Amino acid sequence: MPNPPEYAQVGGVWDRLSTKKEQMRDGLYKLLAIMPYDIITLSMWNRLIPQWMQSICDLMEDDDFSEFKILFRYY
Repeated sequence: MPNPPEYAQVGGVWDRLSTKKEQMRDGLYKLLAIMPYDIITLSMWNRLIPQWMQSICDLMEDDDFSEFKILFRYY
């Protein structure tokens, strides 16, 4: 999830001082990385991706969108 509850913010980008952009990019990258393995069902995907897109639009500056465009280009 793009904005997990405080108790779920453990490990990875949560253990180091990272920006919101890095947290979003890392989480979305992990989500897209497991996509080819059919771990996420289509109904789950249809619930997750709108939340991610909304969070990216709400939390990221216009200058940060270029990094996300590059990430989406691979998937």
